[in-house]
Amino acid sequence: MDKDLANSIGRKNASLREKGGFAVREFDRVVETFNKVLLYKERIRLSLEEKVSILRGRDNENRDQLATLSRNIQIYYSNIERIEANLSELQKEENEIKDKYEKMLRGASLMNASAESESTLSEGEIDDGLSREDLIQRRRDYLENLNNNFKQMDMELYSIDGLRQEMKGAR
Repeated sequence: MDKDLANSIGRKNASLREKGGFAVREFDRVVETFNKVLLYKERIRLSLEEKVSILRGRDNENRDQLATLSRNIQIYYSNIERIEANLSELQKEENEIKDKYEKMLRGASLMNASAESESTLSEGEIDDGLSREDLIQRRRDYLENLNNNFKQMDMELYSIDGLRQEMKGAR
């Protein structure tokens, strides 16, 4: 019986050794799989950390660009307000010049022109009366002065129109 018992114990030992070896191998495979999963998860975590870092950098760049854009928009609106004020001032100047132009065309400044030419006459010329040549010369001077005034107003109106076009283009 001792022999049977020894054989039985020997078989059980071999069977247990085989089962233990199988359990150890199975445990090793589980540990190895677990380690592989841990390494895989670590790589994913590192990849996500890198992506988060990149996104934070982009977020900072976007914030800087947004701040710059906001400043540029404020400057743009400020410039538009200035342009509108300048356009309004140009319109006012243009209207004043056009009014003066109209008055001159209607002869309203005739009184001013004759007053200017009379102031250039000396006392003796007024007493003696004006000769025909003097009257012709005064008429020529008056017409030249009038023509020069119109030319000056034409240039001012042209200049105002050019500035207006430039400002409208800047808007």
